[in-house]
Amino acid sequence: MNIPEDWIYRKGARRISEVPEEILMALHAGKLETVNLTEWLAMDSRRFMDNMVRELKLEAHHDQLLLSATPLEEEGPSKRLVRIADALIKAFANDPAGTDKLAHLTSHTSDMARSWANGVWVRIPRISLEEKLEHSRAFAADEHFGVREFAWLLLRPFLMQEQELSIALLLPWTQDENPYLRRFAIEVMRPRGVWASHWSSLKADPTPALPLLENCRADTERYVQLSVANWLNDASKTQPDWVKDVCNRWKKESDARATRWIVNHAQRSMRKQNKG
Repeated sequence: MNIPEDWIYRKGARRISEVPEEILMALHAGKLETVNLTEWLAMDSRRFMDNMVRELKLEAHHDQLLLSATPLEEEGPSKRLVRIADALIKAFANDPAGTDKLAHLTSHTSDMARSWANGVWVRIPRISLEEKLEHSRAFAADEHFGVREFAWLLLRPFLMQEQELSIALLLPWTQDENPYLRRFAIEVMRPRGVWASHWSSLKADPTPALPLLENCRADTERYVQLSVANWLNDASKTQPDWVKDVCNRWKKESDARATRWIVNHAQRSMRKQNKG
């Protein structure tokens, strides 16, 4: 399939019904990345899996893989991705070329394929948290928004099991030159992640994660600033006094424009509550 240049630089449809069939065909064939959430939601994971089975020569596992990609009622995308990843792990484990096929999926043109590969790497049995985090690095730094979001969603449950170690491992990420990695280190530990389970211990006591936030309190990238502000806003739902103290201290210690923006945005829920 030849991909015209204007397809690559398209803006993307605003409604699922408006996604052109030729674009959907290219997406399902793995020849294009999605350019927005609308296109991603328009994709049929079964149709895409059917094509990936042939591309990866996994016909012996066709039925199991297709079943894993079948949407279940009231199941979110993250849970389906986990099912797909676990099915792929089994398929690759019994394949002499499994390692090469996983590598192919990891560098695939399709953002959906790369997210599936991310799921496999994170969920491979019997690897340490350090190894899971290292495997997540490329996906956390991916240029595609969807791959980056799934990167933290997939890793978060494992980090929650080892909070102290997770914070220690993520601290260097908050000082990485790549803003995507800095943002990942904050976003993955949010107390009340929008698409993820709540982190109960951080809702009760946000203090252990403060070193991560401190390293990014004057970050120059709005992408990172927003994550820090959202983290504090999450914490304000259960520990408002703690958030007020942090914000007041930051205002005194830093005159950076970024810090002022973070502090203001972090307290938006508390302002609404006071107005109510």
